[in-house]
Amino acid sequence: MHTIRIALLCLVCACLQACSSLQKEPPKPQQGIAHVTTVTSTVTEIDYVTRQVTLKDKDGQSLTVTAGNEVRNLDQVRVGDEVVAEYVDAIAVFVEKPEHGAGISQSYSMDRAEPGEKPSAIAVTTQEIRATVIGIDYDDRRITVKGPRGNVKTLGVDSSVSNFRHVNVGDEVVVRHTHALAIAVRKP
Repeated sequence: MHTIRIALLCLVCACLQACSSLQKEPPKPQQGIAHVTTVTSTVTEIDYVTRQVTLKDKDGQSLTVTAGNEVRNLDQVRVGDEVVAEYVDAIAVFVEKPEHGAGISQSYSMDRAEPGEKPSAIAVTTQEIRATVIGIDYDDRRITVKGPRGNVKTLGVDSSVSNFRHVNVGDEVVVRHTHALAIAVRKP
């Protein structure tokens, strides 16, 4: 589970680090935030034939789930094992020099336990929207951007955003939203 937690933290750090490229010019604005939710349950029953697993949370609530065939190594799970799920929801907003142009992209990755290991999996989805800055009002802290579908929007920029005066017409505003879910079975 520590490996999955480290992988999740590395993912969040990579998202935030992508916000700051090594530039000789003054840094562009960037903001990021991540929320991590962890839920731990205990295996109270398991039927290896039907692949049904009953879990009990810390409040005593039970839930029976069916482990699909994509779940490797179900035979490694025992009554009393803990199932830990961690969900990460991270968003990063940053400005960078023009490179890609306005656009929308999405990526997905997944990994799961190797044969013989306790069951575990991680799935990550990242969505990114890029808009081009077409106007700036530094005094009123407003920017006008043109989105990937040609839509134009004027937005206020909060006073907490540093380096606003380093934004230039033509720069790209990037919003990157990442969801990650990691689930692992471990001995208590």
